[in-house]
Amino acid sequence: MGFETRWEGTTTRVLHLTYVGQWQWEDVNQSRIQVNRMLDELLAPVAVVVEWNNESWMPPNAYRNLARLDLQDASHPNVGVLIFVLKSDLFRTLAHFYAQSKGRCSFDIAKSYDRALELVELHTEHP
Repeated sequence: MGFETRWEGTTTRVLHLTYVGQWQWEDVNQSRIQVNRMLDELLAPVAVVVEWNNESWMPPNAYRNLARLDLQDASHPNVGVLIFVLKSDLFRTLAHFYAQSKGRCSFDIAKSYDRALELVELHTEHP
């Protein structure tokens, strides 16, 4: 499996999704199903932090598959904020343009997981 999901700490305030190694588009589909199931069990919105541990990897047919994504996870009513952890300036720029055109939750981009957690706090204090 090319992804991992876990709750940050002992609460269900931050859901951390990490794509690992040479993930495939099917991993994206499966992770969305798993994340949505986890979100369905909640009574209040949470932060979802998405991270790629191998930004130099992109599976084949990226353009076609990226065009089909609709930030489904971001449209779930229990997503309060969606934060992408991206170190690459190129990926950060693409994610920013993409997020502006889709989704209905708050969105942010961080260069590290620690910074993402700081942004969660900022979004929680000032939604």
